[in-house]
Amino acid sequence: MTWNKGLSPEERERRSKAWKQYAERLSDKKIPEGGDFYDTGRWSYLRNRTLIKYGQKCQKCGFGGDSFNPLQVDHIKPRSTHPELQWEISNLQVLCKSCNKEKSNKNESDWRRW
Repeated sequence: MTWNKGLSPEERERRSKAWKQYAERLSDKKIPEGGDFYDTGRWSYLRNRTLIKYGQKCQKCGFGGDSFNPLQVDHIKPRSTHPELQWEISNLQVLCKSCNKEKSNKNESDWRRW
């Protein structure tokens, strides 16, 4: 499902500009000293865009997530070994907590279905 389905061209353009402005405000690539990557506004934005792009289901098992096994956005190639890819949506996938834990950061399995 597309985020802009059923919107007028003007409304699509307005929303697209708003997202771009929001992204620009969050575009600092530096993580504040003592800060956590996952607490940055930029990560929050990227996580939300990934969930919109790939959907609200685990890309490995198809589970929709719940409070005991929530959906997580996973780096296919781990940040620890590929820091240059940490901000790339092409390196992200949606996994439930169980599948993400099973994958760990040693495995580079790509479960996205195109």
